[in-house]
Amino acid sequence: MANVPAASRNLLFLLVALTALGEVSTQLMIPGLGAIEQALLAPPGSALMALSAFVAAFGLGQLVFGPLSDRIGRRPVLIGGLALYVLATLSMLLVSDIQQFIVARVVQGLGACAALVLARTVVRDVWKADAGPALALTMIGMLYAIVVAPMIGGLLIKLFGWHAPIILALAIGSGVLLLALLFFRESTHFLDPKAGHWRTLGGQYLDLLKGRQYRAFAVALACTYGAMFAVIAGSSAVFINLLG
Repeated sequence: MANVPAASRNLLFLLVALTALGEVSTQLMIPGLGAIEQALLAPPGSALMALSAFVAAFGLGQLVFGPLSDRIGRRPVLIGGLALYVLATLSMLLVSDIQQFIVARVVQGLGACAALVLARTVVRDVWKADAGPALALTMIGMLYAIVVAPMIGGLLIKLFGWHAPIILALAIGSGVLLLALLFFRESTHFLDPKAGHWRTLGGQYLDLLKGRQYRAFAVALACTYGAMFAVIAGSSAVFINLLG
């Protein structure tokens, strides 16, 4: 990867940002769950539903955005997903109750999902045999987001209130969308008109589920991410109620 052309390095930087977007959206909000409940006059614990809704949309969207990008191309799906993310994040600033906030988080999760799916897909399109090292590099953004974003979110909430992390997420999403509009070009020229059809998808996913190795990896990942998000969901209450 040391001899990657400058244009490819710029693309890799964009892909790192796309990979980190989902974690930024989650981790920035964790310190402010209690403040959101108070501001929206919501019952205690209800803000966790917004976190769960985001994760559910983020996971389920992966079943759709990959095949859709095979059908109509990477660029329109990526730009559309990022635009969806920006609009959803903006709407989070305008909500008047927790139900509206949860709906906005669902839409935001779909947009962040499109960013992650397309980042991984574009890596395979561009680097092909070198996709492994490139994918590993894109994970750097996600790891840094997990570590840094909660601290930044907590500081912003303490200084400016619960809207501040959302405004930062909006700024980041808008910046990534602008970068994609300016610098991202279609990475595949082999579109499949049949991709994304529900019968085709159903057959492909059924074939995957029949594979023992796939099921083993799926269960391992489900347990890993389930434990991680259980910690994420409970950390806000622990930090606020037990650690002050």
